[in-house]
Amino acid sequence: MAVTTPKGEQIQFVSSKTGTHNLDTYLEAAEVGNRQLSDLIDDLFDSSTGVFKSDNFEFRFNATDDKIQVRIGQFATSSAGWADVTTFFSIEGAFSTSTSYNNFDIVTVTNGDGYIVHGLASAQTFGSESAFTSSSNTYKLIDVSGAQDWATKTSAAVSGSDYSAKEYAQGTQASTGGSAKSWAQDADQVNGASTNDRSAKAWSQGASMTGSTLGGSAKDWAQHTGSTVDGTNYSAKHWATQADVGTVASGISNINATAGGLTNINTVAGNISNVNTVAGISSNITTVAGKASLITSDFVTDLNLVTSDFITDLNLVTADFITDMNLVTADFITDLNLVTADFITDMNLVTSDFVSDMSLVTSDFVTDVNTLAVSSVITDMDILATSANVTAMGLLGTSTNVTNMATVATNITNVNSFANTYAISGSAPASPTEGDLWYDTGNDKMKVYNGSAWVNFIAGENSDALSEGSNNKYYTDTRVETYLSGQSATPDFASGVSQGNWKVLGHLQGPAVFTIDPAALGDNTGKVVIAGDLQVDGTQTTVNSTTMSVADLNITVANGAGNAAAANGAGLTVGGASATLTYASADDTWNFNKAVKINSSAVATVDDSVANAIALG
Repeated sequence: MAVTTPKGEQIQFVSSKTGTHNLDTYLEAAEVGNRQLSDLIDDLFDSSTGVFKSDNFEFRFNATDDKIQVRIGQFATSSAGWADVTTFFSIEGAFSTSTSYNNFDIVTVTNGDGYIVHGLASAQTFGSESAFTSSSNTYKLIDVSGAQDWATKTSAAVSGSDYSAKEYAQGTQASTGGSAKSWAQDADQVNGASTNDRSAKAWSQGASMTGSTLGGSAKDWAQHTGSTVDGTNYSAKHWATQADVGTVASGISNINATAGGLTNINTVAGNISNVNTVAGISSNITTVAGKASLITSDFVTDLNLVTSDFITDLNLVTADFITDMNLVTADFITDLNLVTADFITDMNLVTSDFVSDMSLVTSDFVTDVNTLAVSSVITDMDILATSANVTAMGLLGTSTNVTNMATVATNITNVNSFANTYAISGSAPASPTEGDLWYDTGNDKMKVYNGSAWVNFIAGENSDALSEGSNNKYYTDTRVETYLSGQSATPDFASGVSQGNWKVLGHLQGPAVFTIDPAALGDNTGKVVIAGDLQVDGTQTTVNSTTMSVADLNITVANGAGNAAAANGAGLTVGGASATLTYASADDTWNFNKAVKINSSAVATVDDSVANAIALG
């Protein structure tokens, strides 16, 4: 190669590329922008490491005009120095034999596939579409036909053992293991599935799926009779048609008779303290009931003769007396009918010596006396022995009242709760709780416990007419209406004119059908506004309006359900059309019983709506 040599006082630079140059002139020409060559090199390379400065080159996509931009060098702001990059690709549209194509041209063909042109030395035309697609200078970027096959091909697999979405949704190729349509509505075993696999339709309404293997369809569980559904359990129809159900139906008159005995039940409630006492000695009553054959009408009559003197004499019954009672037989019981008031009086002569001589008392009598001889039972018998109570027991002894008392016993917790809440006595109940009621028999006043003291339920009542003072014992509707009509800040009941506001501190109670009508009664106009949360307790809520507007973004049904099983069957029903959208916990799905439409076009029948909806994305 040529060598740079000195020439006089000037050093020449000899380049094999560009020839000979004066070194001063050559270096001076390299000082671009009046900057030294070293400064220019520092712009490109790190001065300490000599590594190329990659941050001199930056690229960005300008979303404003959809351009790729570049800048080279260091800039004071993030927006300075950007220049557009020439577009690489050209969208040419549909193929044409008259178009000259260049590298990076994007072209579509008849079936929708997209191709890119590459590797041309110069622009080129193609004689036909097939020549274009088969050329080594074109490459398929978008395979529309392949995508179509993956979406709709049903005659065979698309690739290997993989099938199209349509085939998996509603096809019949067994190798898929059963399409969604097959799983939804095949009448028997699902095509291509394992042994005993059944469709959703079969599980819902198949009628031959009983036994321990399959366990029964929904239809089987609803109406199969003659045998168990799963080898152990019976259908709803089986239980609904059992003899016990017929027994309940035939006994409806007795059930109604129980309802007719409500007055007697209320009588029991009025004597709840006595009922509670009896409940506390139920085991003793059971023992007495075992001797019911000995208790005749004469015995009941004789009980009226049991006086306080007789009770006092019973204190003389000692353990020795009990031991000697072994000789008391049924004949002795019969002879007790001879016990008169004079005999009871003579019992005051019974001493400890007489007790010692009672060697004829039998063990059965001793057992019965042991049961009856406790102080609480003696007290109860003293209460029961009055003519009024004997009459009352005669009323209670009917089958209807026995049934009613069994009902009371079943609800004894609530009965006891009422007994603890309501008291009748001459002195204040001990340890009351807020809301307890007490009828003060000493002052003939109903009182309520307010949390700190007993206060009169109606303070300072007297017999004045309602309009004559604030202390009143009674009223009539006319008095109330007359009184309120004269007050400027209260409603006028007589005319129906609303005046002022009412504040209710308790319950607002009406008849069985309670109507709130803000306008003329019965014209279904006006508006009722409830300023606060609304809670409706009951079994059914009916809305008869023509338009219902709900501000909530989400409506919750089956609120409070502990799990999916508890929410099973929740959904929406359209009255008159028998159209339903319900949740099924068994397979965690929404079920439609009508066709589903998208953009006013039916896309699925009732049986395959879900499968087609999935297939269509």
